[in-house]
Amino acid sequence: MFKMQKILGIFFTSFCFLLIGCNTSSSIVPPSSPPTTESTSSSSPLEISPSPSPEINPQLNATNQSPPLVISSEIPLAPPIFPDGSPVALHGALHIEGRQLLDTHNKPFQLRGISTHGIQWFGDFVNEKSLKHLRDDWKVNVIRLAMYTDTTSGYSDNPLLLQQSMQKGIEIATELGLYVIVDWHILSDGNPNTHLEEATIFFDAFSRLYKNYPNILFELCNEPNGPNVTWEEEIKPYAEKILACIRSNSNQSIIIVGTPTWCQNILAAAKNPLEDTNCLYALHFYASTHTVTLRTYLQIASDKYSLPLIVSEFGTCEASGDGAINFTECDNWIALLDDYTISWVNWSLCDKPETSALLNPGASFTGPWQENELTESGRYIKALLIQSAASKDKE
Repeated sequence: MFKMQKILGIFFTSFCFLLIGCNTSSSIVPPSSPPTTESTSSSSPLEISPSPSPEINPQLNATNQSPPLVISSEIPLAPPIFPDGSPVALHGALHIEGRQLLDTHNKPFQLRGISTHGIQWFGDFVNEKSLKHLRDDWKVNVIRLAMYTDTTSGYSDNPLLLQQSMQKGIEIATELGLYVIVDWHILSDGNPNTHLEEATIFFDAFSRLYKNYPNILFELCNEPNGPNVTWEEEIKPYAEKILACIRSNSNQSIIIVGTPTWCQNILAAAKNPLEDTNCLYALHFYASTHTVTLRTYLQIASDKYSLPLIVSEFGTCEASGDGAINFTECDNWIALLDDYTISWVNWSLCDKPETSALLNPGASFTGPWQENELTESGRYIKALLIQSAASKDKE
């Protein structure tokens, strides 16, 4: 059954992209808007620094796009069958009560896994062998598929190609019984409303097609940033629009919502949350940059406001994605997240020459990766995932 669904999914890529997003009259992906300049404003009380910059791949352009994608607006894919013993088979559809993410058995559940770098540049690492290796040997239960929206070779320039890349990643992860975060990865765009129309069309299409997939979480905006990109004026209104679109197709999907200042100003969201109670709010940290102050904000958001949080991205290094590694601070962070049963996802599955990368340049696309193929961060994160899984198994 699932193989037939996959064939149908591939069939969708043979025709024109014909879908109408919620609250938009356009049936095609609109042209790119001028990107917002990335801000380094210190208007937040947090010590801030922009997150990892993208790697540009000149080979990815309109000349090698695959045929356009059709996503049926009438026939969602049937519910998949997950392999016995896989994370989704064991824990099923997730939901939120209060500040806590729960599994289908109403037990607190922690997603622990890996984020790709931009799938437009490092998509070769997203394949059945690599994700199976991460599931079985690294003990991940979630993969985050990061799709940059506004850079050269990003979604705005390559919508059809990246829709297909996202579908491919979803299909592979689902066959392996992994949870999947579909990440609309804004960064240089800063304001999520820069590409509101594209986001509306994208999330309408994917939430409709995959409405029966209990393993998919939708991340609406990776890291909103900029001095004028506030929760009240920009991020919350954007999230409400995209949420309405997704909920018209799927009432149960877990939604991840970015917060101001590269997902550090979580208190702004805590004081004025969305009405939708099946949302997690994103906090991002890089261990060499974000320490005690941001952890204090996490505790306030959790204890005082009962805000359901997820660390949908963190790194062992500086907030640039490179620079000094600080495993001691990373240990402090993970201990706190474990105390609150807050999910965490590490950046990133790539071989880019930076300290946040898990793999050394030239590492195998498929794994299994030998020790000499892993970076210092890669060895640490692998051990952390294995240790965390073993600890949870004892509970």
